[in-house]
Amino acid sequence: MRAAPAAAEAHLTSHSRIIMSNAGMNATRDEHRRLFEVALTAAEEGRLDEAAETLQQALMLDPNSPSAWWNLGTFRAKLGQFEAALSAWDFYHGLVPHDWHGLSAIIEASNAIGDTARRDHARAQLRSLWQAGADPALAAQSQYRIEQRQMGDMRLIAYETFAPEGERRVFYVFPVVQPDGAVVGQYSLGSFDTVTGVQRDLGHIGPDDRLYHLDWDSADLHLTFAFYSALPSYDETRDTVIAALMGEISAVSGAVRPEPGGAPHIMIATQDEQASMGERAGPRTAAMAAAMAALAYGPPAALGGQKDELASPSRVGGAAASPAAPPPPPAPASSPLGARMASWGARLLGRRGNRPN
Repeated sequence: MRAAPAAAEAHLTSHSRIIMSNAGMNATRDEHRRLFEVALTAAEEGRLDEAAETLQQALMLDPNSPSAWWNLGTFRAKLGQFEAALSAWDFYHGLVPHDWHGLSAIIEASNAIGDTARRDHARAQLRSLWQAGADPALAAQSQYRIEQRQMGDMRLIAYETFAPEGERRVFYVFPVVQPDGAVVGQYSLGSFDTVTGVQRDLGHIGPDDRLYHLDWDSADLHLTFAFYSALPSYDETRDTVIAALMGEISAVSGAVRPEPGGAPHIMIATQDEQASMGERAGPRTAAMAAAMAALAYGPPAALGGQKDELASPSRVGGAAASPAAPPPPPAPASSPLGARMASWGARLLGRRGNRPN
C-alpha cells in the first residue's frame, strides 16, 4: 500500500485540527448556554448571589455575550452592588453601543454610586441617540428613567423629559409609589409659558429668564415647594423633592382641586414663612399661587388676605387650562405621605380660613 504524499498528509492533519477546534468551540458554547440557563433559574428562584456568580463563570467562556453582561448587571443591581452592576453594563454598552437601555441602566447605576460625571456623560449620549431618531422605540419615548430610590416604605422614581414642550413644559417627574405599586402622587419641575410671560412683563424676572416651579400633585391637592428663575440642575431638583417628601421643608403655596363647576381654594404661606424660605418662595408668591391655580384648576375662589397681591385673572390666562397629563390617584390618608400632604393642606387652609365648601 502506498503512503499518502507528504502534502496530502499535511492537509489531513490540518483538517483534523480544525475539526477538533470546532468541536471544542461547540462544547464551550454549550457549556456557556448551560451556565446561562442555570443562572436564570437561580434568579427566578430568588438566589441572586448564585445567579451572579454563575454568570461570571459563563462570561469566562464567552466574554462577548451581551445577554450575560446585561443580566449580570441586573442581578448585581438587585443585590445593591451598584459598582459591579455599572461595570457589567459598561461591558454591555461596549458590545451593543446603540441599545439605549444600556445607557439608561448606566445612568441609574452611576446615580446610585454618586458618579455624576459618568451619569451626565451617559445622559448626553442617550440624548444624542434620541435626537438621531435611528431607533424607533427610543424615538417614541418622551422621557427616560434617571433614578429610583427607596424612601422608607415609599419608592421615589425620577424621569427626565427629552424635549420639554407645550404650555407647561415638564422637565423632571418624580412619582411616589406605595409598597403595593400604587402611585399616590408626583412631584414635577415645570414651567408655564403664560406665567413666565407675565412675570417678564412685570419685571419680576429678566427678559431671557423663565419661571420654574417644583410642584406636588395628587387627585385633590396641588402644592408648590419652590420657584426658580433659572433651570435648576437635576441634583438640586431631586434634593428639594426629597426634602419635601421627608417633611424637611414646607409648601410655599397650593390649591385644593374644586368640585365640578367650582373654583379652587388658594393656600399661601405667611409672609414670615416666605421670608424664611428665601429665594425658594419666588417673586410675589401670592400672584404665582393664583396664576398656577388658574392654569391648573380654573379661576381662584377665596384668596384670604392676599387679594391685593394677586394678578388679574386675565393676566394669568383666565379660564382653566387642561393639565399636561391626568393627575395620579389621591394619597390615602392612611399612608405617611398622604397624612403629611393632608396636614400641609389643612394647615395652610386653616391659616387663611379658606376651607373647601
